[in-house]
Amino acid sequence: MAIGWFPDLATANAYFADERGVTAAWDAELDPSKTKFLENSYNRIYYDPDYVTPDYASATAAERVIL
Repeated sequence: MAIGWFPDLATANAYFADERGVTAAWDAELDPSKTKFLENSYNRIYYDPDYVTPDYASATAAERVIL
């Protein structure tokens, strides 16, 4: 099941470990909290009228990388 822009929690973990290089705070959290963080941050951006973001299904690969 997709969580925000990540297809699953394993992908989010890989993103923080490989691409961000910052994992101490992320790794310290439990998986249910990580899921809530991802959902909340995605929803804050997606539903904010100041930003125009496509949904995951219609986003291009470049848009997924940016967000």
